[in-house]
This record gives sequence, C-alpha cells and structure tokens, in this order.
Amino acid sequence: MKKFFLMLIVSAGVIFGQSLNVTIQPKYIQGINTGNTNRLPYAYFGTISGLTPNAEYRYFNQIVRSTDSPTTSGAGNAIFVRADSPFVRSTGPAMATAGNYGVFTTDATGSYSGWFVNEPTGNARFVPGGYVMFRIMLNDGAGGTSIATRLTSADSAQVLNLASDVDGTAGTGIWSRSTAPAKSFVLLYDNVDGTGRPLAATFAEDDGTVNTTATSYALFYSDSVNAINGAWGTIIPNVNPNGVRRVEARDLNGNLYPHEATDEDGVWGTVNTVNPTGGTTALMLPPELVPLPVELVSFTASVLGSDVTLNWVTASELNNSGFYVERSAAGSWEVLGFVPGSGTKVGITAYSFTDRNLAAGNYTYRLKQTDFDGTVKYSGEVLVEVGAVPTEYSLSQNYPNPFNPSTVIRFTLPVSETVSLVVYNALGEEVAVLASGVFEAGSHSVSFDATALTGGLYIYELKAGAFSSAKKMLLIK
Repeated sequence: MKKFFLMLIVSAGVIFGQSLNVTIQPKYIQGINTGNTNRLPYAYFGTISGLTPNAEYRYFNQIVRSTDSPTTSGAGNAIFVRADSPFVRSTGPAMATAGNYGVFTTDATGSYSGWFVNEPTGNARFVPGGYVMFRIMLNDGAGGTSIATRLTSADSAQVLNLASDVDGTAGTGIWSRSTAPAKSFVLLYDNVDGTGRPLAATFAEDDGTVNTTATSYALFYSDSVNAINGAWGTIIPNVNPNGVRRVEARDLNGNLYPHEATDEDGVWGTVNTVNPTGGTTALMLPPELVPLPVELVSFTASVLGSDVTLNWVTASELNNSGFYVERSAAGSWEVLGFVPGSGTKVGITAYSFTDRNLAAGNYTYRLKQTDFDGTVKYSGEVLVEVGAVPTEYSLSQNYPNPFNPSTVIRFTLPVSETVSLVVYNALGEEVAVLASGVFEAGSHSVSFDATALTGGLYIYELKAGAFSSAKKMLLIK
C-alpha cells in the first residue's frame, strides 16, 4: 500500500510538497518511434513550487509514458530556455555536465515559472497516436550533480507523425515568418478566444540552437524557419474540423503580447488549416496575418544647445500607425508631433524627432505608439536637462531602482565622444546594447525596457573615450 501511495503522488506531479503545475500545455507533439527525421520543438509553460526559496536549481526535462516508473527520467532531447543568452540544445540531458542541464532560480516563496522545451527523438515512447507526459528532473538546489526530484505533468499530449493519413496518428507541418521577438513563444488554438489547451506551441527563431536536417529536424523547418528571426514552425492534427483559428505570441514570462490574430473558419487567406493532409508538405500562414508585436529596441534623448533630439529603434512592427511624441515639463503631458510608423514590417527601423529652442530646465519625453485600430502603448520615459554643458564625464544610477520593467539611465559628456552603453547579467553575459555611436557633448538619457528578461541583478557599463564606469541595477519580477 505504501508503494502504491507514493506512485500515486508522483504521477500527479507532486512529491514531498513539491509540485509541477503546467498552465500552458499543447495537445499535440510531433513524433515517431523509429528513425525520427522530422523533429519539431514542443513548448509548455509551468510553475514548480515547494522548492527552497531563492535557490539555484539544475534541471532537465524529458518525456515519459504513463506506464513508466516514477524513477525513470524518460526520453527525448531538451532545449533549455535562457532569457539572457541563446537557448541550449542537449542530446544527452544530465545533471553533471555543463550544457546538458538548465538552471533557474526560485523566488522568495520557493517557486519558479517558465517555459520548458522538448524535442522528440526516435525512442519507442513516441508511437504515433499514443500519449506522452512531461517530466522535469531537479537537483537538490544546492549544487548537487544528481537527480533529487522528478515531477510529472498531470496531462498528456498525443503523438503525431508528419503524414497525410486522415486519422489520429498524423499531422501536418505549419509555419510562418513574423516579427515576433526572437525567443518569444507562438501558440496555435482551434478557437478564436484562445480557451482550453492550444493545439501547438513553439518558440520564435532565432533562439540560437541549430535545428536543421543535420540534427534530424523536418525539412521545412530546416529550410524556412531555423535561424530566421521571427520565424516559427510546428505541427497541427490532420483531424481537426475547426482548423487553426487563433495564433498568439507570449514572452519569456508567459505574458500575452498584443495583436493576437484570429480567423473565424480556419482558412487564412487561401491557406486552409481545416483537416489538412499535407504531412511533411507544410502549410505557410501568410506572415501579414499572424501576431507581430511592435518591439521597441531603444529610446534615447540627447541635448545639443537648446535642442533635444529623440531617437528610437524598432525591431518589428504590426499595424503600426505611428508614434505621438509627448513632453512633460511641469507634470502635465503635451503632444509635440506625430511620426508615421512602418505599418507591418520585419527588421530594424530607426526614427528621430527634434524638439527645438527650449528654455533652460528639465524635460521628460515619452512615445505613444498607436495602431491603425486605435490601440495604444506607451514607451518608457527619458529625462534631459537643457541649458548646462557638463564639465565632466558621468554615469548616474538608474532610476527607478529597483525597477520593473523599465528604467532610465543618464550620462553626461563634456565633449563629443564615441559611446557604448551595454547591459550585462550577473554572469557577465551581454544582454542589451542601449547606445553605440557618436554622441554630442551634453546630457543624455536612455530608456531600458527589461520586459523580456528575468528578475535579478544586472550591470550597465558606459565607455566614452578613455572614460569607463559601471553600476548595478536590480530588476524585480
């Protein structure tokens, strides 16, 4: 009886107070139990609770069947999601070898929430039409190199082979190219409201891993998706009378980006996703019809005499009508002008606006990004001082600090200088370049949006000629 009780607890994803709650779990996963050369990534989002607070855990994630022992790790490759650097693909997940395990840090309650990605192999567990579950292996949270805990998803996913059969064993590839930020996640639903479990979920490229035919990925993924910023590819079932009716994108924290796309009948333009039979001949959703958030990469302000020049850069735009430029000098905002956007576009776009002939004083600026449908989103704010030419180089402490998700970094230059302002994580890895190029003498302000980063300590460093200065800042999520 004791043995049966323990197995019951483990199979529900809970052991000794530790639990796995999968909140986004797609219904289908690609797979075949012999010679799988059509691999596609499978992503799910979950929360692990009951761990040591503020502790760093090693983990790896694999796939099991309901008949597997609770002490079995399972099969399949793992792709470890990392916010501050490229994802890492492991073909031999293990706790003791760097590159074969992922790392996360729990919060003050002993919990962690994040994305987990699996890659099916040709293991016997991946029988088309069968069902698999998802297991996460953890160490002790204290640097241990062995498995201390195994937690398993409560729900399962059905395995589908890329084939033209019209039954419960087969599926068809589907892909698109979007301006979704790299390392965001794309979800497909069979209903317009996005209720219930999605059909599929995957990440937007370029995630940094090599997913080509050389690593046994499907040909369409290798040729049309891998390493192409914003591209994504996955599988949908051949038996699906609703088709795909909603496509949405989410960030690394599981938050929904705006601009989800919907279709009432599952026919996107001329592409019919209802009961497809393409198999390896993948469907391509028209890029203009899928979710493409406007991604603001940088927003800076520079002072030259009595003029303030604002510069900002986007990495992607969807239905972007443009930007209203707003200024505050005494607590109330006024609109200075409008800069037209690029509509829907993949790739970097630079914008500029100059506010001229200002009196001496302090000024704050922001952007009001507006879609063609009237949806608006505000940028972070930048602050400048007009009228005083700095006599020395300086880098100010960011404000606010701690922050979530945006903060402002200010610096001064006594002369025109080539500047770089770079943000690093606690491991010394570069996570953002906020400024790079020649800046005029004066006071400068840069807005830093850390929405896509995980909470923790970050370092920003200014280099200007022979001057160098670095400071710490704390992102709290």
